[in-house]
Amino acid sequence: MMNGSTIIRFVETGIPDFASRGIQETLELISSAYNARRTVNGTLRNIARPAFSKYSLSYQCEDHDVIPEGLMRPGTIITVHCLTELSTAGALPTPASSWTGNVRPIVPGSLREANGLIYYRPIIAAAVTGFQVQRDEWGATVSWTLNLEEV
Repeated sequence: MMNGSTIIRFVETGIPDFASRGIQETLELISSAYNARRTVNGTLRNIARPAFSKYSLSYQCEDHDVIPEGLMRPGTIITVHCLTELSTAGALPTPASSWTGNVRPIVPGSLREANGLIYYRPIIAAAVTGFQVQRDEWGATVSWTLNLEEV
């Protein structure tokens, strides 16, 4: 947390940095990342190609105005500085900035090491796959959901 705001960042949306309080992020692998088949011996194997190890992202927010209409259309590409950390086993080299074990760009300042794991927040280019907005007249609140899939 920074100044009472989340540290998530939507680059092309017009939402100012640190103005996205209350956004909840869900990050999960796309369904194509898992294609299970059993061998003749009955062992379960994932035969999905590594290229399908992409993420889908979902955001829910109740504390900010709606994202501009042109940016919520399906297929629009948005660069997201994710809130969720990813991790991998290992130790950071000296200097840490020389670490090359990630496959996605890293949010500046998010790289850290703890308990034999390297943690980082990825920067993901993703396409809009869905958008929903709700307005509560009596409560004078706006809430929205944004669904994205990594390109």
